[in-house]
Amino acid sequence: MKTILLSIGMLFCLEALPSYGQGNRFAMGVVTSFDTYLSQSRPNPTLLRTDYFSSVGYGIDLSYKRGLWLFNARFLTSERKYDQLYDIRAVNPDDIVITTKARNTGRYYSIPLTVSYQLNRSHKLQVFGGVGIVTEWVGRQIRVETYKALGGPISVPSYETEPNALVGGSLQVVLRYHLTNRFLLQLEPALRYFPQDQSTFYGKPGATANVLLSVSYKL
Repeated sequence: MKTILLSIGMLFCLEALPSYGQGNRFAMGVVTSFDTYLSQSRPNPTLLRTDYFSSVGYGIDLSYKRGLWLFNARFLTSERKYDQLYDIRAVNPDDIVITTKARNTGRYYSIPLTVSYQLNRSHKLQVFGGVGIVTEWVGRQIRVETYKALGGPISVPSYETEPNALVGGSLQVVLRYHLTNRFLLQLEPALRYFPQDQSTFYGKPGATANVLLSVSYKL
């Protein structure tokens, strides 16, 4: 009887010990992302400039750690805005050019798939470096929040574009801190590059800087 009680006590003690990052573990949690553009669209005879705004996204984070390797899959959505400044040439004898400004808003969906390798041997605070593939999908509906011409706002309807799927690559550094035996906090700065622009209009290379913060529960 004493042996059985001692064995049960040892099991409880082992469960209470902080194993942190040891072993192969799945984890699932919520993630918040902060995205900002590093490149701007190229002007053309009509479009003078496109100004992108930073955006905040949210979603689900799934991860699996096997040995020194970390695999992440995320499902994110964000609402992104950008201003377009362009010229419209009016049809009149004086050939007047009207400069207009439109603020567009669209819903974006992102699925980053990344693989990272642990660079240190700590169990509580782990540092990883890795690469990934990012797929982004832009919804059909684009809202025009404001439209200014001739010095004042003009009401215009929203419009639809063809849904646009983009595939790019990423480089990331992952900081993983084990709060307890079950909960972990993860911070991930990343650089992403897309062969096409991330708006729905202009094809050109585009780059973004991203910071992801997630809180996960180890299964």
